[in-house]
Amino acid sequence: MTSSVNKNDKLSRKEFLEIVSMNYKIPMKELEKSYNAIFSSLVNEVLAGRNVCLTGIGLFYLQKHKGHSVQFKKDSSKAVKDYDVLKFSASYTLHRKIRSGNLR
Repeated sequence: MTSSVNKNDKLSRKEFLEIVSMNYKIPMKELEKSYNAIFSSLVNEVLAGRNVCLTGIGLFYLQKHKGHSVQFKKDSSKAVKDYDVLKFSASYTLHRKIRSGNLR
């Protein structure tokens, strides 16, 4: 399956919020405050070790990665330490909506 989305068709945070503001008639200041509260809370909860499941959207969680040595470096201080990566797994409901093209 090929994606019809062009890599250059990405929205900035501001552009995204302007679209939501216009579509749902929410004042921009109120929307920005809500956006900041939701996403900072989501990140804080995930960093605290909790998985955040948003029904109909998906699961946000940390995936642990083991450190490793860097190839071609003799200095062991250049090794990559263990690290975590924020991951997202879309819900079955969201996958169905995307496949059907019915995102509303």
